[in-house]
Amino acid sequence: MAATVAYCVCYLRCSFSRIDLSDLAAKLAQADANGEQVLAIVATAGTTDAGAIDPLVEITAMAAERNIWLHVDAAWGGALLLSEKYLHYLDGLELADSVTLDFHKQFFQTISCGAFLLKDARHYELMRYQAAYLNSGFDEEQGVPNLVSKSLQTTRRFDALKLWMGLEALGKKTVCRNH
Repeated sequence: MAATVAYCVCYLRCSFSRIDLSDLAAKLAQADANGEQVLAIVATAGTTDAGAIDPLVEITAMAAERNIWLHVDAAWGGALLLSEKYLHYLDGLELADSVTLDFHKQFFQTISCGAFLLKDARHYELMRYQAAYLNSGFDEEQGVPNLVSKSLQTTRRFDALKLWMGLEALGKKTVCRNH
């Protein structure tokens, strides 16, 4: 017997470009009442248009209570991770199941330089792709690190090097000057 899967994307009311917590709670309660499983909540840490940051601590609690995956798009506001003055705006980010960062937005990097981070490293296995030409059994037997399983882009460019070099050359103090 095949399982029936329903797809639904819910758009939440926003106040000041942030997720309205009462609307989120209502939509989660409605899903529970309908017997529906919510796959994920996607929050934002720094919207492109307003720089708004969703209330991450509260959203994290709501997601954890129902065992829902929480992803935070920190592409724009993620640079606050380096700020001593404004870091508190990202409270709760460390509790998210996954986070995206775009280093070309606030970290002085060229396009493209981004990261997809997972709280639990074992979840990288969910993205694993097996192909004989990519995942050589010989390499594995010889202890050669399988870097293909660490990237969505498999063998494409190594963007982390330019990020590291930029941060190393500029230093945290320079990068954080405007944050």
